Amino acid sequence: MKTIYTGKLKIKDWVSPLEINFLDGFHDYKLNDETILDSAMDYLYKDNLDYIVGVSLTIFKNGNKFKTIKIVD
Repeated sequence: MKTIYTGKLKIKDWVSPLEINFLDGFHDYKLNDETILDSAMDYLYKDNLDYIVGVSLTIFKNGNKFKTIKIVD
């Protein structure tokens, strides 16, 4: 079975209604439990979300909570 990684963005108390789908093929590496963190950080970097205190990105692996990245000051 192929592993599916998704994410949910939260900024302080606001939770995005959109689900982020992390897909293979956008980087020069295959997604796995280690590289998903690189892909998630790339997502935050592309819109400068890594500069906003209170941002968190929760990553789900096959629908189950896997890891959360939190931006703190």
